[in-house]
Amino acid sequence: MSTRHRTHPTRQEIGSLNDETSHLDSRITDEPHLVSWQKTTLAKRLNPIQPPIGRLPREVLSEIFKALVLPSAARPHTHIRVFAFVPEEFKYIFVLGAVSSLWREVVFSTPSLWTYFRWSPEDLETETGSPSILRYYLKNSGTLSIHLELHFFGVTPEDGSLFHPSVDEELLENMSKIKTLLLHQPPAIWDGCLSKLTTLVNLVLDREDLPSLSHQGDILDCCRDLVELSLTNLWESDIEELDSTLVQSWCGGSGLVFKQLEMFEWESPRDFEFAWDWVDLFLNEVHMPALRTLILSKEDMGRASERYFLDRHAPTISTLRLELFDNISKATYAKFFALDSPLECVTLLNYGKEVLTSVAAMLTADNITNPSRRHPLPAPRLKSLALTGRSMELLGQTKLKPSQYESLISMLEQRLAVGGGTFHLEFSYLVPDWTDGVQERLISLVKRGVKLDIVEDGYRVGWLES
Repeated sequence: MSTRHRTHPTRQEIGSLNDETSHLDSRITDEPHLVSWQKTTLAKRLNPIQPPIGRLPREVLSEIFKALVLPSAARPHTHIRVFAFVPEEFKYIFVLGAVSSLWREVVFSTPSLWTYFRWSPEDLETETGSPSILRYYLKNSGTLSIHLELHFFGVTPEDGSLFHPSVDEELLENMSKIKTLLLHQPPAIWDGCLSKLTTLVNLVLDREDLPSLSHQGDILDCCRDLVELSLTNLWESDIEELDSTLVQSWCGGSGLVFKQLEMFEWESPRDFEFAWDWVDLFLNEVHMPALRTLILSKEDMGRASERYFLDRHAPTISTLRLELFDNISKATYAKFFALDSPLECVTLLNYGKEVLTSVAAMLTADNITNPSRRHPLPAPRLKSLALTGRSMELLGQTKLKPSQYESLISMLEQRLAVGGGTFHLEFSYLVPDWTDGVQERLISLVKRGVKLDIVEDGYRVGWLES
């Protein structure tokens, strides 16, 4: 039995049939029945010779392209600091559009594909890395918000240029579309443009050297009322260059209010004792009425201005994350664990040995004589406690001895004694040395109807369900 050899169709053949189909589409209102029959005939000729991916509907191709080139959502407990990894060969979507006329049509007709733009000086070495390509993203994104990440390390824009002379005009015209802006060592001209970012939600300014004091006030003024803002990026590297005079003029005598700020990260500047005048004034003046997530790093907040800041904002905090703490003072955090606290989630990351005991004690009510009855509890809405050991220091998983976690178990028994409650307990780089007696105590809680979930390094413990 013989078979006839068949060569692959040329691009011209496929293109010719597609052109005929498009021409028929333009005539469909005049001769609907005739055109419909002719299109069916053309489709029978086109489908057998067209590559499989060329037969996919445009909507399907569009979704595939989005999954390939758009970044994933940021982790819930962090700000948007970096975009998700995108394969270098698809960093700029012109590569997809160069594959075929169909792909090019899909790329240029899908606005969301043009909403994320990241550029660094290394891109100058690639064929598609010219700064001028930003204009295509600004244009093809249409009315959608855009997200920009621009690196200026090692590159000095021309005098008076925001990014590049070929695209600065379009960039200024589209300032109101920018939703996320990450600027790494930007030129000073950006300081005067931040007021044009009227829809900005996320802002990161990463500077090797802070600008002169005459420009810092402009930056701080433009950072008001942002939903998510990592304030440490404004002073972290050179905090000694800021002074209390700047903050006084910024506050304007009426305090400093971030009306929409939902997440705040603070690293206590213990290495910069000479900066405390500035820090004290800032913490005493600032107010964040919508704050929900608070991340604190390195030191217990024992200074008067820090305690005032914590007491003022504790009534709205639902998530508290403590990183690199060696100890924790009950007096400092009393309002977070009050009977009317809205606290729902606590995370301890790379903490000292005494911290877990202190937190468990603050979550335990005193003088309860009858545990079978409901009693007022500290932080009554608490549903989750996550513990992460010092993995870098101890090289891997660390055993948590019964004497170290006994206060934690007693706290759980007290909070869940009546039954019907819910609690999530998670360990990372920590392996509790569960004794048979402790396992029986926790299993008895589950038998009373408690929804207790214990996770060790990403896996739920099996013995709790036995």
